[in-house]
Amino acid sequence: TANIKFLMVGKDCDSNNAELMGWINKYEHLKSNIVLLGNRDDVPVCLSGMDIFCLPSQTECFPLCLGEAMAMALPCISTDVGDAAYLAGGTAILVPPQNEQAMAEGLLQIIAMSEQERSEMGVRGKNRVLSEFDIEKVGDRYNQIYLELLAGSRA
Repeated sequence: TANIKFLMVGKDCDSNNAELMGWINKYEHLKSNIVLLGNRDDVPVCLSGMDIFCLPSQTECFPLCLGEAMAMALPCISTDVGDAAYLAGGTAILVPPQNEQAMAEGLLQIIAMSEQERSEMGVRGKNRVLSEFDIEKVGDRYNQIYLELLAGSRA
């Protein structure tokens, strides 16, 4: 584990979070492997420093951060919450929420992959985001929904 770093980004992912610091301090030998960045506005910069993206959320609606990581061709693991499965479309490892063992096993699965396998996984995710969630395609879907709603209200 000496060459693995955990970059924690987001609300309460900083040294002011007493509960988080308690967990980190409990595993003193891992303390140097954890980098706490807290809430950030420079998500692309943070993502560019990662080799693997992990979303351990308990709840989500449509996890934009997962889509952003996929768009950057990162191999991803996420809890299966909200629309994560729909967004990933089979290109990420999904695990049940609040199941630390499954998350750890999924991370180990990605770590055990060859560099080429991780790269291919990331590229599949990027291609999914570009093909299914590009702004024009999403805009067209919304327009179609609005047209269907208008047609239905006239019937």
